[in-house]
Amino acid sequence: MGLGWGALLGKLSTFLPGRVERMKHERDRLWAEKLKLLQGKADEKKTGRMAWIVDRLRELDRMLAHKASD
Repeated sequence: MGLGWGALLGKLSTFLPGRVERMKHERDRLWAEKLKLLQGKADEKKTGRMAWIVDRLRELDRMLAHKASD
């Protein structure tokens, strides 16, 4: 079988209305939060949040790039 369950579910998720739009909105919100965090003083809590935001933005960009190539 050529497609695994993950790939199959990924293909099916493109047919769900609004999923890609939600990812774009999440990406926009995270970018705004990232810029806000960069303006303030760095502390341990902000550093941890920034690391999570960067990882999530990377994942969202990857998923959106795959959706665009489908």
